[in-house]
Amino acid sequence: MISILGRMKLVALGVAAVNFLVATPALAWELAPRASAQSDAVKSALDELESPDHELTPLEQFLGVLDVLGAQITDLEKSLIALKGLGSDQVAQRGEYLLFLEEAVSYLTALRLDTEVEEVDVKFLADDLRTWKEESFDPWVQEILDFSLVFQAEAVLRTAELRYLKIRSDVERLSDLKILTGNTADFLLTEARLLLTSADSLLDKAEALLEEGDEDGQSRKLVSAAIGKIKLAYRKFLDISYLVKGSLR
Repeated sequence: MISILGRMKLVALGVAAVNFLVATPALAWELAPRASAQSDAVKSALDELESPDHELTPLEQFLGVLDVLGAQITDLEKSLIALKGLGSDQVAQRGEYLLFLEEAVSYLTALRLDTEVEEVDVKFLADDLRTWKEESFDPWVQEILDFSLVFQAEAVLRTAELRYLKIRSDVERLSDLKILTGNTADFLLTEARLLLTSADSLLDKAEALLEEGDEDGQSRKLVSAAIGKIKLAYRKFLDISYLVKGSLR
């Protein structure tokens, strides 16, 4: 028979693992809403640059816009550098994105230097920045976000698959010890496995779209669907955890 301490450890491991997994999918989506908020803030600030009611001068507002864009670039760089398990083609693509971001930093630095001259024409600089942002920066940012989201989601899926194997092993052990009876846990594991397999297929399709050039954002829809599948698998893990706890009472 398994000891009481052993049972407590199994339950603790199961609950801790499930709690971790339930929270993990959000990591793949942190960057996109923050980037959207930053972009909206920049657009709003540029639109209000010459508003007489604004408490800041046009130059102060413009420098604030440069700060926001700089922070956005830093977020994107960190997201790209943090990606793991990339193939050679993806590493090359990431390098291209990082090079663009480096060039973007240089452009913003040049604009900041331009603000230091006497009688600077802030409106001219703002118009130049707005054109660059809309025609160059924004499309690149969206492409970087799509790329990051796909591979972040794949990392989440790999973690879920490893956890699935651990939970399956624990379920088999508890079944051998006659602590778990019936086939409910096996049924939940089968459902979780099918959900993770489906998520894997969706992410493969999303990655293929990115490689072909996803101009209409279909890869984002596929990633969203994949994350939904993974979250449902986490729910199965949670149900198994409840089942294990109930069997140990």
